[in-house]
Parts: sequence; structure tokens; C-alpha cells
Amino acid sequence: MKSQIRERMHKLLQASGFQAILQLLAILDELAHAEECQPIASLGYVNTHKVSETERMQKVHDYVLDHFRQEIRLDEMASLAGMSPSAFCRYFKTRTNRTFSEFVSEVRIGYACKLLIEGKFTITQICYESGFNTISNFNRQFKEITTLTPAQYQKAYQ
Repeated sequence: MKSQIRERMHKLLQASGFQAILQLLAILDELAHAEECQPIASLGYVNTHKVSETERMQKVHDYVLDHFRQEIRLDEMASLAGMSPSAFCRYFKTRTNRTFSEFVSEVRIGYACKLLIEGKFTITQICYESGFNTISNFNRQFKEITTLTPAQYQKAYQ
């Protein structure tokens, strides 16, 4: 079944408009009714986070996505969330199972991966374009997240 779904998803990339929506819905329906799939949440799962908490996290998420190329200061994020820096760190970790700095690094590395695949810039340019201040920190964090160096990653996708 995995190979069939994979093939249908590749075909979905070629579709457009209403046909793409129909194909996506057909794939989702097949996954929903497949016996070999397991749900990622228990049947009794209920989101216990308040709407205000979701909105707070959305503000933080949107801010990071809009400003990840620049320096993002913890005290500014805490202020945006209406918390002290230490309370914000605890809050963020309990909601995401990662630290705020890990989240920012993942966003930056994700953008760097996109730029590496495009192949328009050098690795050094991508480092700074992605919001990192030093190439050594960029290389270290890139390898931690992707298990490859930026050059290995780029080579794998060319």
C-alpha cells in the first residue's frame, strides 16, 4: 500500500485545480480506511489547550517565520507572548517538546535546505541568508538536524 500511495502522491504533483483536490481527497480517504495504518493520536484525544494559548503560539510561530533571517531575541519573544523569558521558555518547551532556540534553528535549517536544493548560492551565502552568524555554527547545527553537512545535502539533491 505504501508504494501505491507514494505513486499517487507523485501523480498529485502533476495535477492542478479541482482534479488535484479530488486526488488528494481520494488519497486521504484511502489512508483513513486502510487497516495497516495506525492513528497518531488515541481515539479519546482531546486538545486541552485553550484558544488563547493557541493564538499565543501562533503569534510566536508567525513572528519566527517572518524574522528568522534576523537576530531573534528571547526577551522580545517573551514580551510578544506576554511572559517573562524564563516562563516563556518553560511554556514553549511544554507546548512543542523542544526549546525555542531549537525551533528557530529548525526553521533556519529548513530554509537553508530549500536554498541548497535551488543551488543559486554558495554554502557561505546560504549560511548568512538563513540567519546564522557564523559558518561553523551553521555547519554544526545543519549536521545535527539533517545528519549531513550542507555540501553532502546539496550533493544528494543534485
